[in-house]
Amino acid sequence: MSLSKAQMSVIWPGLEFIILAFLTRVKTETCQFAYPFRVYWKRWGELKRGDYLRDLPSRGCSIRGLASDLGVPSTTLRRYATLSSLPDADREALEGGGVGKNGVGKKCRQGVCKSRAEEAR
Repeated sequence: MSLSKAQMSVIWPGLEFIILAFLTRVKTETCQFAYPFRVYWKRWGELKRGDYLRDLPSRGCSIRGLASDLGVPSTTLRRYATLSSLPDADREALEGGGVGKNGVGKKCRQGVCKSRAEEAR
């Protein structure tokens, strides 16, 4: 089965984009997992981002390299990774809005999240 010129004119721009994106990634040696993270950045919450970030070092990606690919400070990505490593009770408090995002990693390590979550109930 062969494709007509009209069908190829529809398909070719997408194929060209995929090929160029792959070649650029290979040339600049960026993390191959940056693309899905970039796509879902605004859809995912802080905890989901942190869960994804915690898996990246085992796959050979650095937080600093990913931050430069995304155009985000690396401290922001580290904060998301810290948030995702919290216990389940603290994660639920964060998702429920029982605590604020600013400095929450430090506060949760000190046990403040649990008390605020209990107050919110």
